Amino acid sequence: MPAVVGIHGIGCENYTPEGLTRTWNRAIDKGLLEIGHSTQLDFSCVGYGHLFLTERKGLPAPTTVEDLDEFEVELLLDLAQPLAAAPMSHSRSSPKGVVRRGYAPRNVQWMLEQLARHPSLGETGFTFVLRLLHQVRLYLADLPLRESVHAEVEAVVGADTRVVVGHSLGSVVAYDALRRHPEWQVDTLVTLGSPLGVPGLMRRMWPPLDGERWPGSVTRWVNVAAREDAVALVKELATLYDPPRTHPHVPRLRDDIVRNSRVRAHRAESYLQARPTARAIRDGLGGRG
Repeated sequence: MPAVVGIHGIGCENYTPEGLTRTWNRAIDKGLLEIGHSTQLDFSCVGYGHLFLTERKGLPAPTTVEDLDEFEVELLLDLAQPLAAAPMSHSRSSPKGVVRRGYAPRNVQWMLEQLARHPSLGETGFTFVLRLLHQVRLYLADLPLRESVHAEVEAVVGADTRVVVGHSLGSVVAYDALRRHPEWQVDTLVTLGSPLGVPGLMRRMWPPLDGERWPGSVTRWVNVAAREDAVALVKELATLYDPPRTHPHVPRLRDDIVRNSRVRAHRAESYLQARPTARAIRDGLGGRG
């Protein structure tokens, strides 16, 4: 079993695990070289995106604002609310279908338009936001789908796995999997561009976050968030998942804030090449023997 396991986010429905492994491995290697660490990684990427393609996994993805359900609107408002106080560039045209098609409360329409315009989401921001909201809802609300996702993770993580790296929705999957399997001997969790601090998502986590929140066997958790990344709404997760009152002298969760290109702020490759990510992987491999 691989020493390092990656878990992707949304938008990977048509990617094979082998293709993802090659892409992620190249990006991780660049980051490791930046910090002077050139060890060849024993690395594999979990592929679960194909599970979202099957027709039995709920309603079709929303294409306009009126297609959003209650939970998706809740997540949207959580993600976009901070933008209400921030000046937004209007150089990009409004995404089609946000305001002109169908009915939705004006605050929901406005929030979706503002979030879709965010530079970190690129030119396909509107489509990306709708897919993000939809896939997060399906993962949290569809038990058979969630179990299928975890079966894919469990097929890759093994006795030799020391580091788990999760990007975007993959960080939620990684966190859940480690909570479910405290017997795993994983030393380090690395979360990249994570929405784990989004209030609406935290309220829907299962098991509920009303008890121990630490992810299983992990001895260190490194959370890397780009300042420009709209998906990583809450940049610092330490107070939410490892409060000082519980471990005042042993901080187990480190938050690293990075700067990515504005148009690639949420891209997995940008995060995988970042120095904090490389250091976390290097240190995790040097953890348990």
